[in-house]
Amino acid sequence: MSIGTFLTLQSESILSAFKAFLFLSLLSFFVTGIFNSVFASDVNNGIFEHLDKGQALVDIQISLAVIGFASIFMFLFMLAILYNFGHAFVAHFILLVIDLASIVGDIVLLSFSIHFTSSNIEQTYVTSFGNLLSMPNPQPKIREWMEDHKCNSLVSCYPIAESYIHKIVKYGFIGNIVLVALTAASLLGLIVVLIFMGLQKPVDRNEYPSSSSEGGDDPEAPQTDAERQRRESVY
Repeated sequence: MSIGTFLTLQSESILSAFKAFLFLSLLSFFVTGIFNSVFASDVNNGIFEHLDKGQALVDIQISLAVIGFASIFMFLFMLAILYNFGHAFVAHFILLVIDLASIVGDIVLLSFSIHFTSSNIEQTYVTSFGNLLSMPNPQPKIREWMEDHKCNSLVSCYPIAESYIHKIVKYGFIGNIVLVALTAASLLGLIVVLIFMGLQKPVDRNEYPSSSSEGGDDPEAPQTDAERQRRESVY
């Protein structure tokens, strides 16, 4: 038995795996949208925009939140198309291309997010925040932050600022690593399933006869009186 024939005989299992990985990709988009919406609200607070490389982090998180929720709506829209045109190859192909492109784009943005929440960039944020705190006349958002945290000088504010930055950046870093793993798993699974689908070959019915061909359609098989009469009436 060839590999292609074996995979054809496993079509139902392969289709189930395909549906499972599509659901996993949908789940990854949903979690990405939720998590990065929360994270974007934390960094889009008027502080990170003033930090060195902070604006890039804000833009990435907003983009991740948008692509996460937009991909869910697009996915549901494509499912509606498949429901109405289930046997159309073009509909399946469009769904697959959009899903794979969304997953790849999601992974790229998550990778950038991980970079901008790494320990090296975190230190850049802290240093930049310290420079803003040391200014004689801090910017309104910085002054508001100082009032909220009840500190009025660089000496008293710097440890608080360092802890503040570390807390936000750390949970963003860990969360996005988990999301990358989840999204990459769905992408890898879809690719493997597609390879299996591409390797499928038509089953040789002479080698794997169906149950119907083993019965009344085989002239050599034993026949009942009813089958014999049916054949005679045909001829």
